[in-house]
Amino acid sequence: MKKKALVSAIVTLALLFFAAFGQAVFADGDDYKADPDEIISSIDKESAKLIDRDALKNENFSDIGLGLVNSFISSMLEAFLENVLSLAAVIMVCCVISKIAETVRIKYIPEVLALSQAFLISAVSYGFLDGVLSQTQEYVTQTSSLMSSYGLIMSEIYLLGGNISRAAVSSAWLAFALEVSRRLCMGTLIPMIKICFCATLASFVSPSVNLRAIANFMRNIYVSVSVFFMTVLTVIMSFQSTLAGANDSIALRSVKFAASNTIPIIGGLVSESMRTLSSGISLMKSYSGTVCIICIIAVSVMPLAYVFGVKYAFSLGAGLADFVGASAVKGFLSDCGKLINYMIGLIVITDIYYIYFVSVFITSAGAIGG
Repeated sequence: MKKKALVSAIVTLALLFFAAFGQAVFADGDDYKADPDEIISSIDKESAKLIDRDALKNENFSDIGLGLVNSFISSMLEAFLENVLSLAAVIMVCCVISKIAETVRIKYIPEVLALSQAFLISAVSYGFLDGVLSQTQEYVTQTSSLMSSYGLIMSEIYLLGGNISRAAVSSAWLAFALEVSRRLCMGTLIPMIKICFCATLASFVSPSVNLRAIANFMRNIYVSVSVFFMTVLTVIMSFQSTLAGANDSIALRSVKFAASNTIPIIGGLVSESMRTLSSGISLMKSYSGTVCIICIIAVSVMPLAYVFGVKYAFSLGAGLADFVGASAVKGFLSDCGKLINYMIGLIVITDIYYIYFVSVFITSAGAIGG
């Protein structure tokens, strides 16, 4: 009895001490919001300009979305007009060269004119493709920078919420996904595009040498490998994140149970504080995750707009070549347009994966509130 009375007296004196000398602290919603500038600063300036900071701070996401759509359309039209005018001029010159080659009967002159036609259209087309490849490389670089920076914020929020295992799993899978994305683009896609362009050019210069089947085979292999890797990454990451979250929740429940039973009064206060902290952490995850998704889309706007603009320029150029009777030029431009589809696919698939990755983080339950 004396021991219980002594413990009760000590706890009572401690509570009176904290009540007399403690400082009251109140937290509103802004205290649990991550600074958007920390995330936006990890992307390039051109992409950052597309994000309305005032609308972001006021959580007016509809205005931000409309602004990004408007920027995409205007940039795509600009790229389309810039490229289609150059391509149309080259097609007309090639058409004139082709007509001259049909009328001239001097030895070797038709062959020389045909080669000059192929050189002219291939040089211009490769210039467009090289611009698209540069935009794709820049996209991969900027996305890697963004997700690497956000990975630190994500791990910090996970640890704050008691998700130690999930923080480790998410960081590992994010690093692995960034490496896979970089290799799929710079190590696989770009060499594949260049090889397929050379095969298409060889078939254009010499119709008897048909290498289109080889180019189609390489493209099909690339699509299969890309879809396989992204599917495997998504499935395994989802399962491991769920299992890691369950482990964290069980571990923290054990700690709370022990605290509540060994220290009855303080243990109950700790449990209530954890619920309050859990609500704040959920707000931090939702807000920072939304900002990250907006940044992912902003980084994709300019590269995707340019790629689509060049694709539609090739499509219109192929139609113009067919109209003026340059069937060989039409087939070459159509094949170049097909190559661009794979760069569009890479950007879209990568965006979908990272948005899904961030969505899993937003919707994950904190162990501290379990």
